Amino acid sequence: MLGKQKYFHILCHVLVGTLLIIHVKGTALADEASSKEIFTRLKQYTDLKQYVEAIQFLKSTAFENAGNPFFYYNLGILYHNSGQSGVALAYLEKAHFLLSNDLEINLALKTAKTTFSKLVGGNAKLDPASNWIEKLTQVLSLDFIVFSLWCLVVVLLFFLIRCHIKQRIPKIVFYHPLTFITLFCIAMTFGTKWLWSEAKATQEAMCIEIQTIKSGPGEEYSDLIKIEPGIKLRILKEKKNNWVQVRFTANEIGWIPSSSLLLFSPG
Repeated sequence: MLGKQKYFHILCHVLVGTLLIIHVKGTALADEASSKEIFTRLKQYTDLKQYVEAIQFLKSTAFENAGNPFFYYNLGILYHNSGQSGVALAYLEKAHFLLSNDLEINLALKTAKTTFSKLVGGNAKLDPASNWIEKLTQVLSLDFIVFSLWCLVVVLLFFLIRCHIKQRIPKIVFYHPLTFITLFCIAMTFGTKWLWSEAKATQEAMCIEIQTIKSGPGEEYSDLIKIEPGIKLRILKEKKNNWVQVRFTANEIGWIPSSSLLLFSPG
């Protein structure tokens, strides 16, 4: 039995390594000439397994590639190969935020989450700050939900009109079950939009270095909790100098240097 478990763990590590082999997308970077140069330099570094140098070089191109999801994807892969799984997860989450339907990004993110969650003690530890609505907005598309609800409303209205043509008695149509279902779907549409706007009121961010959350905006304030790279936080509106107020659990807030965070806003 132990032998089978050992081979299973070896197989898992092989699969993880295979999924996260460096794959640099030169064509997705700023322009063709720059892409070739970046691709060539990164390939040289990765062939020699010089991941730290590759990370430093890729970060030097951050200005022109700040809104490019594959810039963050490649950084995530490089950090994973250098053994920094928490930082890798942060950059892959940012890539997924910018381009959520890319297969390679999703596969790398899923693998990075699995790896890092084992280190911190479960998936719940990865995002302790988000409430259930905020977590829901991370996995579901608002446009898709609203579109689906409006399509349902159109279909229901079609049947109501058909019912009205047949019955020709407004009172019967008004009290028809389809009328209440239609009104409920319309209310659901606007309710969903409101929930999404409430959830997006706090911005997502990933910690990219070991940092201590303070009770106030400065080193002189008392320590609240130590945060590992790869943990998701929620940015609140209060800011002071280079410190930002964050929610680090569903009901606890503190302060952290903004330089320790990777913000989930385009760019």
